[in-house]
Amino acid sequence: MKTLYLASWTEGAGKTSLCVGIGRWLQKNGRKVGYVKPVALTNTGDHRDAGFLKQTLGLDEPAEALSPLLLDRDALKSEVSSGSLATKVKQSCESLGKGKDTLLVEAVGGLNRDDDLALASYQAAEALDAGVVVVVAWQTGLSWNDMASSAGRFGQRLLGIVVNRVPVNRLASVRSDVTPGLQKNGIRVLGLLPEDRLLMGIAVAEIAERLQADVLCCRSHPATWSTT
Repeated sequence: MKTLYLASWTEGAGKTSLCVGIGRWLQKNGRKVGYVKPVALTNTGDHRDAGFLKQTLGLDEPAEALSPLLLDRDALKSEVSSGSLATKVKQSCESLGKGKDTLLVEAVGGLNRDDDLALASYQAAEALDAGVVVVVAWQTGLSWNDMASSAGRFGQRLLGIVVNRVPVNRLASVRSDVTPGLQKNGIRVLGLLPEDRLLMGIAVAEIAERLQADVLCCRSHPATWSTT
């Protein structure tokens, strides 16, 4: 079994969406795919991402099993400091990876601001002996050097980065200006994904939740709800 660990420079950069894209592509090519988000934080965490991947990839495991550790910041820091987090992540992944050709592992948080979150990712990738892809959401003033330095801490495990949400009118400049600089620092750019404003709209599921409204059709398949 091959393990692919998906980390990100910032929170909300698109790890979950990339897991969907990679997972669907692998399935289309006849591979058995598993997914796990081993750690979620209590301030943002529930099983929503795991539930979405379960539905989208047609996984048998319950969402709770795909996201087994729900921790607050203090608990996460304690687990990282003691080294026990990596052990628990490895155990979860070994169980969920049985019978799979590829296991997609989604990291918690981002590498850019929180030392505990970053260290959790470095420890998990090492424990899993995983190849690592870092997702970077393009933004004005992004420090590519800082990002490259953090991503580079994965060492030989780092397969490269994917730059997400690049404005269409900036694709050429990112390709010509940013990519060569990263490659000189040993960071491969695996892909540039253009921004699509339609995909950033509010989902019907979110509207229904805020309004405490009843959904009249497709209630059991929230991943299919859209505003279009």
